[in-house]
Amino acid sequence: MPPPATAVVKTGDEALPRTASVFTLAASFVIIIGGYIWPKARADQRRV
Repeated sequence: MPPPATAVVKTGDEALPRTASVFTLAASFVIIIGGYIWPKARADQRRV
């Protein structure tokens, strides 16, 4: 797993790196959910 964007973004503000980390986590979660759920939903629609 690649390191989070917080390792690259070094700023005095603590909220920015944390938000970037959370956003990266959410994006990867959405990609995983889309990869697993979306094809199954499409297959279920096709079956009906």
